[in-house]
Amino acid sequence: MLLDQPTRGLDVGSIEYVHEIILKMRMQDRAILLISADLEELFRISDHIVVLNRGKIVADLATEKTNLEQVGYLMLEGKDKEDAKEIR
Repeated sequence: MLLDQPTRGLDVGSIEYVHEIILKMRMQDRAILLISADLEELFRISDHIVVLNRGKIVADLATEKTNLEQVGYLMLEGKDKEDAKEIR
């Protein structure tokens, strides 16, 4: 299933309902591609995050092995902070 910004513009109660439905589908082993600018939402309901920068995949991360800061940096810079330090 492809979901693009599924909770954008919804009230808190509706967001919780949508998340519940998505999590139920995940528990049924359904494939879900979720596109969202809300990183907290992605971390709440995803088990895997693929980060794009300038149209290219720059990271493929297990949610439990990353954090908001790393994903945000990858989105903006296209590389990890550690990689950026090595280049300088």
